[in-house]
Amino acid sequence: MIRFVASISLLISSPMVMAACPSAPQTNFDSSKAGLISDKQTGLTWMRCSIGSSWDGSNCTGIPSRLEWKEAKQAITEINKGGGVSGHKDWRLPTVDELKTLINKQCFDPAVDSNSFMDTQPAGYWTSEASTQFPEGATVVHFYHGGDYLTNQIKPWFVRAVRK
Repeated sequence: MIRFVASISLLISSPMVMAACPSAPQTNFDSSKAGLISDKQTGLTWMRCSIGSSWDGSNCTGIPSRLEWKEAKQAITEINKGGGVSGHKDWRLPTVDELKTLINKQCFDPAVDSNSFMDTQPAGYWTSEASTQFPEGATVVHFYHGGDYLTNQIKPWFVRAVRK
């Protein structure tokens, strides 16, 4: 009973900031290249669709894949070896800081510009960063709320590839 009362009082006393996500795409994103999003602020180019989905000219089709960390790295390696995407063969997992540049704090569930990144799941996406203290760990950025955390490398999460 005490836990329930504490939860209710926390909900009542905590301001909930859940503004609707803006309907217009973020202005720093350029989607003029098929299947790609270029970020004019960072110079990064992102695959518009999560790994497992593909760009059909107007939408991401298919179902984004949930992969373990090593599988995620392997999937990107296979994409590069198989001819790449849009003529580029230097795709990779993003760093935590790179992936967090996609977070739109005005959005929630998912915390991203869904006009640009249409199939982003409100879940974790792998980064390239393995843990130095926990050998089986790597970091994900969670697109439900925009946070990042360390998780086990064998847990399946989603993947979005990037290049510079």
